[in-house]
Amino acid sequence: MDVFEAFVPRLRASAQDWEAWLVFADALADDGDVRQELIRWRHRRATTELAPEEIRAEERRIAEIRATHEGQWSAGLDLPVGASLVWRDGFVLGVLFRESVHSSFLEQLAAHPTGALWCSVRCTGSLGDEAAEILAEAQELVGVTSLSLEHADIGPRGAEALASSETLAGLRRLALGGNHVGGEGARALLATSRLGQLTELSLWSNDIDALDLEASATEATLRRLDLSQNPLELDAVKSLAEAPSLARLGDLQLWGASLGSLGAEALAASTVLRPQVLELGDNGLGDQGVERLVASDLLSGVHTLSLWADDLGNDSARALAAAPSSASLRVLDLANNRITDEGAQALASSPWLQQLDVLTLRLNDLTKRTARAVRETFADTKVRI
Repeated sequence: MDVFEAFVPRLRASAQDWEAWLVFADALADDGDVRQELIRWRHRRATTELAPEEIRAEERRIAEIRATHEGQWSAGLDLPVGASLVWRDGFVLGVLFRESVHSSFLEQLAAHPTGALWCSVRCTGSLGDEAAEILAEAQELVGVTSLSLEHADIGPRGAEALASSETLAGLRRLALGGNHVGGEGARALLATSRLGQLTELSLWSNDIDALDLEASATEATLRRLDLSQNPLELDAVKSLAEAPSLARLGDLQLWGASLGSLGAEALAASTVLRPQVLELGDNGLGDQGVERLVASDLLSGVHTLSLWADDLGNDSARALAAAPSSASLRVLDLANNRITDEGAQALASSPWLQQLDVLTLRLNDLTKRTARAVRETFADTKVRI
């Protein structure tokens, strides 16, 4: 039906684009398709305050609709052994493969009416570079926006295949954590122009040490980048800090990345990075590293800052308390450091931290008296001590 072609891009992009979903529901109703009721119920649940008894009654009715029609909706789909489907409103949104990729089923799903909104593929198991190459060339993935290949034994070759793929040009999310793409594979993914719509890239624990991005002219599209648990060399951190392709990054995850105080200094010197979420826990930044960070422009727009297990003492607490850049913070995690009563009192008396929504000071050396005083000072803040 023509309605699919008209609304698929917006429906795939967001489950909360209610304007598109409700128009889509109207079109389904015109065709006598009962799935319009599932859409309208999901909209009511999200936008209207309902009584518990009404919710229970309507959920029973929706369950009956699904039980009656799911066989019809999935007729003609030969689901491979070990694979499973993710459904929404009577349409398949995602596919999960275990241990192997079944390209013939992807072809079948792409041609099936129930797969008209299909946009996600997740694969588990040690698939290897060959599977990544198959996916990179699969024409059936042209409309897919999310691809997850975590712990899949993918190396540089597989990463480069994905980076050079023409069929994956519509990807917005690519999750490759727990592989071994290395610096070579990471650079291919971060420097490619083929994945021009990618907004989220996860490369945690991938044996990435060296990384050269400064020469990359890739358009800045990434909003979230996770390079946690990689042994990043100092030059790699400097390259990240000045990469033009990361200029629009809002969420930077770098916990457990061996940064140290010099890595913190390299980030602080960045003229490019201006994240809103910055995860720097378990990096041994030390007081010197934090002092460099708070004195820079890097934290000017950060609302969520994680500095847990970073070997921080009272000097770090005082630096954060005295920094005007702390005024943007809403979430501050200082767990598992060396902060004592003196540092906690500095935080509590800071004029720049009174707007915090969450403050975490667990596993620091605070007395019960100071912990109680901090909670009283941050009366409107969720304090975790």
